[in-house]
Amino acid sequence: MSKVVSLANITNIPLFSGLSEQDRDAFLKGGHIRHCPCGQMLFAHGEPVKYFYIIVDGTIQLFRGNSDGHEKTIGILKAGQTMCEDEILDACNTHRANATAVEDSTLMEFPASWLRESAKKMARLRLIFLILFPITRMRLN
Repeated sequence: MSKVVSLANITNIPLFSGLSEQDRDAFLKGGHIRHCPCGQMLFAHGEPVKYFYIIVDGTIQLFRGNSDGHEKTIGILKAGQTMCEDEILDACNTHRANATAVEDSTLMEFPASWLRESAKKMARLRLIFLILFPITRMRLN
C-alpha cells in the first residue's frame, strides 16, 4: 500500500485540538506512519504494550476471545481515534484486547516509553489524556 498521508489529516485529529502548534509538532516527531492491510493483526491480548496508536485512516477492530472460542468485539475504531493510551498511562504491561485492521488502515505509531515522557513534559497533553482515559477505559471494561 503506498497511500500518501497528509499532515492535515494528522493535525485535524481531536487529540491535537488542545495542543499548541509547537507541542503538536514536538509530539508528531516521536511517531512514524504504519500502513496495515485489511486483516493484519496489530497486537494480541497478553502481548507486551509497545506502542500508542493514532488511527489516521481506516478501521480497527478491538476484540477478545471467549471460552467458547468465539470473538467478542469490544470496539470499532475509526480515523481520529486512539489506541493503547490507557494501557500505557495505567502502567499496564500487556494488551487487554486484540486489534486487527478490518480495512486497509494507516496509523501513527509512538513508542510507549516516549508517550509516557511526553505526557510528563506537556501539561496540555496530560489534560487531554485525562479526558480521553475514562472513555477508553469504558470501551475495554
